[in-house]
Amino acid sequence: MTCANGGHELSSGSAFCGSCGATHPEAIPEPAVSGPTVTKEKFKSIAGRVWMTVRAVLLNPVEALPAAFQTFSPRESLETGIAFAVLFDICALFGLYMMLPRWAGQPGIGDLLKILIFGFVPPAALTGAIFLARKIFRATAGTIESDVFMAGICVIPTGILLLFSGVLGIANIEVSAVIAVFALSYTILILFTGSTRIAGMAQVQAAPAVPVIILAAGWISKIVFAALL
Repeated sequence: MTCANGGHELSSGSAFCGSCGATHPEAIPEPAVSGPTVTKEKFKSIAGRVWMTVRAVLLNPVEALPAAFQTFSPRESLETGIAFAVLFDICALFGLYMMLPRWAGQPGIGDLLKILIFGFVPPAALTGAIFLARKIFRATAGTIESDVFMAGICVIPTGILLLFSGVLGIANIEVSAVIAVFALSYTILILFTGSTRIAGMAQVQAAPAVPVIILAAGWISKIVFAALL
């Protein structure tokens, strides 16, 4: 960059000309964005994507799920899927924590840590099951990022069920049963829609793929739970 006053070359990042002393504030480099600010903006971006997707999918899972997924880059899909898993873990932690004092005595720190660890097993198992289903049924699309995204949104209805069941307690088991029906229905709709419109399966393939995914994820979760207990 040169000085507009005398045409002299300016030193890198200098706001003053070394020859004539003219000021050039435009030469001052933009301050770098600090780490905490970047982290805060990243968190806000992910939280916004999570809220937008959950709200849309709960209202209309068939149309909203692929529409939301198409607006994300592969990295954003991965981040959003992981955020779903964290949200599920938080719901499971609070829900089961409120259930345990009523069912098995006051939970200790060890119990809470187990719940926290176990909360990541279902999303991980679903991711593996969706990946295997894509290979078995020869889906024409889908990536590991889409698998994580689908698995994450799939566990949100169950997370809501656990949270409400903990709040309502055993005395309101009928209400929890109604929520469980909705949770299962939404999970099936999400899996079927994701299999057909994200993973690229034909409907005739997705129909058996959905129960295969649910059974495989349940089986994998059971094995992992048994190993960790």
